[in-house]
Amino acid sequence: MVNESFESLRKMANDNNSAISKLLELNVSLWNKISSKQLELFKLCFESSTKPLSAQNGVTSADEFFKQQMEMARECGEKAAQINKEVIELFSSSREDYQEWYDSSVKHAQEQLQALSESSNKTGTRKAA
Repeated sequence: MVNESFESLRKMANDNNSAISKLLELNVSLWNKISSKQLELFKLCFESSTKPLSAQNGVTSADEFFKQQMEMARECGEKAAQINKEVIELFSSSREDYQEWYDSSVKHAQEQLQALSESSNKTGTRKAA
């Protein structure tokens, strides 16, 4: 009887450890993806700051120079918007992953508590008999 209770508690602890490990995997995966997008954005900002310097070579008029500057600014803005859109999509898909983890964990915890309760009821019934 006591062994059954200890075995149930050990199983519950192992299952909870697995659930926490899965949560950690979700967190690390999301962190890696977000860090990658931050690096892309940083690279874009760096390139945007160095392109105007190299674009000045061969420019013959101020009008041409400003057109190049406007084109580079437009390209940078489009790329930054695309990166931001990808980050939003990451968060959306992560929300689904976290919700799935939460639902699974709650369901599993309810099943564990139900099994533990049934085990306790059996133990209590045996003592009464």
